[in-house]
Amino acid sequence: MRAWRDPIGKQLDDPHEELDLGVTMPQAVSAAIHHRWDDRLNLLGGVGWDDISRFSRVQVGIDDNGIPGTTVDEDFRDTWHF
Repeated sequence: MRAWRDPIGKQLDDPHEELDLGVTMPQAVSAAIHHRWDDRLNLLGGVGWDDISRFSRVQVGIDDNGIPGTTVDEDFRDTWHF
């Protein structure tokens, strides 16, 4: 089997090897409605919320390259979209 390199340059022998990037996705809630008014008009509506505030402090680092990690502090707020 041929070895390959992932985007950060680490050589992997098995392309099915799992990598843990330590990323947690935010919670999201959404709802939508569709109503067919007639043959020519459809009404669509939606609302959603994303828990982006949990990403206010993001720590970035790669363990095996000798470069110390960094923490980025942002003031992210939860978002609503309509």
